[in-house]
Amino acid sequence: MLSSPVGDCYCAFCKSPRKYFIHKSLRPIHYVQAALLSTLLMYLIWSEFEARVFLIMAALLIALELGLLVRWRLYISCSKCGFDPVLYRKDPEIASKKVTQFMERYAADPQFELLPNPKKNLHHRRVPARLQHP
Repeated sequence: MLSSPVGDCYCAFCKSPRKYFIHKSLRPIHYVQAALLSTLLMYLIWSEFEARVFLIMAALLIALELGLLVRWRLYISCSKCGFDPVLYRKDPEIASKKVTQFMERYAADPQFELLPNPKKNLHHRRVPARLQHP
């Protein structure tokens, strides 16, 4: 099936540029593709019109919808810092714990030794001098 367009954005947490899939649900082209594929499968299996083609089309549409949603959900989180904006909208504390776990796992894994440190690009808030502890 055709892939969805890809958008460019920046991570809200680490400010790194990244790409994501724009569409998280079925577009009209997906319905056309499912109808054509189910018709082709119908003629390959039964060599004539069968009402079961609608069951095949429904199964294809369900599989497409789940696949698109899972793909969108996997790519929406940042691969450099582990920030997940969907989780952040639901519960910022859990999103913060997830980023902390990602950073700890990143620091402990020797596979990441040669990659740039994601903590280097994090945005730090400046605390005004009047609020700093002596």
